[in-house]
Amino acid sequence: MVVRTPTDKDYPALRRIGFKFLRENGVEQYDETLFRRYFARCVSHGFARVVEHDGKIVGGMFALILPNTWGKLMALDLWCYSTRETPKLLKEYKKWAGDVPAVVTNSFGNERFDRLIERLGFKKTSTVYVGE
Repeated sequence: MVVRTPTDKDYPALRRIGFKFLRENGVEQYDETLFRRYFARCVSHGFARVVEHDGKIVGGMFALILPNTWGKLMALDLWCYSTRETPKLLKEYKKWAGDVPAVVTNSFGNERFDRLIERLGFKKTSTVYVGE
């Protein structure tokens, strides 16, 4: 199992994994152009990692450091999914963020992911509500 920085040739596997994850969580519409743009931006200017197992990509994480509404810089995860090595991805992300607060979202309410996030030292600070 290897966690590494992705290359362009990893994009098709990440796209397949990412869109499969979205479909499994009830998201039927997604913007391929936006996903590709986030991938490229995170590889060049942010945090981007893939998890590789037996030569196949089985997960990844993208993040950028951006100002929040009040101008404070925060590291924001844009996508995180892995069938393995999720703790390692999150630890590397937190280390990469340095002194900037590292935000992790659990958009689909996965309780197991919540427990993992808390075990790794992230603290719940708010609840997000989405109007449909």
